[in-house]
Amino acid sequence: MISIINDAKKRFLHENAIIIPAELEFIAAPIESPRCHNRVNFWKKTMYGLDLSTVSAHAASRIYHHRVLPKELLGKPIKIGNIKLDGADLIKTQLSLNGTSIIQRSGTLHGFAAWFRARLYDKIYLSNDPLKKRTPFNWTQVFFPLPNSDKRLQKVTKGQKISISVRWDMVSNKASWNYFEKLV
Repeated sequence: MISIINDAKKRFLHENAIIIPAELEFIAAPIESPRCHNRVNFWKKTMYGLDLSTVSAHAASRIYHHRVLPKELLGKPIKIGNIKLDGADLIKTQLSLNGTSIIQRSGTLHGFAAWFRARLYDKIYLSNDPLKKRTPFNWTQVFFPLPNSDKRLQKVTKGQKISISVRWDMVSNKASWNYFEKLV
């Protein structure tokens, strides 16, 4: 989408043009989801005599589509970044998204869920927020598993601060992420 908008800005954008959506916000929250954890760890098994573990590192470094249940959230959702699409300036294709969430209930951190909120125009928004009413499009959210999830299953406690950092190249659509405990 970004390369299409940048091309349109270069070739067609007129003064006072309106771009819809005008802005994209990215929201993330730490989650406890055995369903997601099992999808990632499936690749560590041997099935029908085949050792699938050679793809387990790849499985732990990919993004999964996931329908997040509100009960899976461990912490308050936080805005980790945004892209302003309106205006004449070209949009950067490399994103750095960061944020810190406060854990609201103790549990096991399996990774982070993320979703978007698009400001279409003025105060009109569209989102796939799992805490809101379902969209008519039945959109899911995404799941970022913890790196090395078999070695670093993270127990978290209420009040703890957990940060996420995502680097996203929107041209190649490749992302890398990490998390860390925020020390105060």
